[in-house]
Amino acid sequence: MNEYEQALWNIRVSKPANKLNAEIIALQELVERATPKKIVYSEIHDFNICPNCGGNVYHHQHTNNCGDCGQTLDWSDK
Repeated sequence: MNEYEQALWNIRVSKPANKLNAEIIALQELVERATPKKIVYSEIHDFNICPNCGGNVYHHQHTNNCGDCGQTLDWSDK
């Protein structure tokens, strides 16, 4: 569990589910973006696509995050 997930869990435990507010929703988005997601490869266009926003992620960049949305990227073959 990373620090974002721990903070989100602490907030959810202390508040009923029906009392979720904008801060909790924003933190959930950070948790999701900090969790690495596999790159989607488009054979038709011969480039990689961000699994979160659909933006182009080029082979030669191999960045850890999408330049458009900040999603953490998983470049592994597994």
